[in-house]
This record gives sequence, C-alpha cells and structure tokens, in this order.
Amino acid sequence: MKTNTVKPMWALRAILSAECLSESRYLFNKGLPLFIQKLGVMVRGVFFAWILTQLGVEALAAGGLVLSLFMLVSGFCIGLVSTVCIQLSSLASANRAGSAKKYIQHGSILSSLVALFFSVVLWNVETELVFIGQTPVIAALAAQYGKVLSFAIFPFCWWSVLFQYCISEGLTRLAMRVTLMSVYVALVFAYPLSLGEFGFVSLGFAGMGVATLISALFAFLVGLYYVKKHLVFSRPLPVWESQYSDRRQTAVLILAYSPTLS
Repeated sequence: MKTNTVKPMWALRAILSAECLSESRYLFNKGLPLFIQKLGVMVRGVFFAWILTQLGVEALAAGGLVLSLFMLVSGFCIGLVSTVCIQLSSLASANRAGSAKKYIQHGSILSSLVALFFSVVLWNVETELVFIGQTPVIAALAAQYGKVLSFAIFPFCWWSVLFQYCISEGLTRLAMRVTLMSVYVALVFAYPLSLGEFGFVSLGFAGMGVATLISALFAFLVGLYYVKKHLVFSRPLPVWESQYSDRRQTAVLILAYSPTLS
C-alpha cells in the first residue's frame, strides 16, 4: 500500500522559500512590538510589587489578591473584545473606514457593559474576601485598591477595543508605543502617590489604584486620538491586497490573542 511521505529536502526548500521567509519577516516585524509591549507591562507589575513590599506584609497579601482578580477580569474582557480584531481583519477594502468605526463603537458598548458588571465585583471586593475567609485587615486594604480599579476597568476595556483595531490594521508599533507610555505614566504616579514622596500626600494602597486609573485613562485617550486620526486619513490598506493577503489575515488572527494591558 502506497503512503504519502514528505521528503526532507522538499520540506527544507519550502521553509527557505522566498514566500515563507517574507511571511516570517512580516510576522516578526508585527509581533516584536507586541512582545516589547508585554515586557513593559511586566516591568510595571514588578515595580508595583516592590511598592507593595514597602507598604507592609498585609499590603503585599492584599495586593496579590486584588491584582489576581483584576487580571482575571481583564483577561475575560480582552478575550471578549478580541472578536473586534477578527471582524475588522475580514473587512473588504471598500468602505473599510466606515465599517471599522461601526465595529469599534459596538465593541466599546459591549466592553462597557462587561466593565459595568465587573466594576461591581471590584467595588465589593472587601465583602467578597471576608466571605472566603480572609482577615478583615487584608480585606480592608484590598478594598482601597479595588474601589479605584472599579473605575479603571472602564478605560482599560475601551483601550482594549482600540488595541484590537491597531492589531487588525497592522499598527502594532502604535499599540506598543501607547502601552509603554501608559506604563511610564503608571510608574511616575505610583511611587509618589503610594509612598508620599516628592511632596505628594501618601495614599498608601489606594495610590497604586489611582496610578492605574490615570495610566488607563491616558492609554485610552492617546489611543483614541491616533485611531481617529488613522480612520480619517488612512486609505484602504494595501496589506490585504497583496499576493499574501490570506496568510497575513491569518497572522492577524494569531496576533489578536496576544495579551494587552494587565
């Protein structure tokens, strides 16, 4: 019985073909900014953890609980709005800008409804932690952070929708720049607001929440400015009209599930 086998040399030639190398370069150029963006988010997490150590053991425990809850909530929101990227990547060039605006608006409405539900969860985090057996001290500290994050979840979700638009249009460098700038803003405000340095009033644990809120608002507003500018002045993207359009569209679906702000 004859079986179909792949010859090693044929497979090697396929891997080293000009088409494959071109697509590999495309994926690398589009994926590298998202990798750098994620590194920036991780640096922010490490810096926040260091601030928690300065606030005490209870603050460190409470911070771990609240941040874990926020990461769970944000991960759900990101997964939900990632469908915006998939829809945008499949749009035809004709009337692309108008259709993109529609999907961005619908995605923003959907993310707002999700954020509204989870904001209630974050606002009542003290009651929830006491219910599962945490000490009142840790629960009270977590509430300081959770109440502020209940507001920060809204601009975070809105920026997530814009982030998906950037991926669908191949604007991964723009997404990286906005995210890194928001991380920088969070670092600048978190240290003095939490520890009371440089003449600021010490807000303790709540200072990290305020810094997160400011950075999320910054990312959303700056991202909105550049996305609106791109929608107004951009022409139909030539990327999807190339001879490798199908593969590049598949690449966008892969990039759509890369993590954003956390």
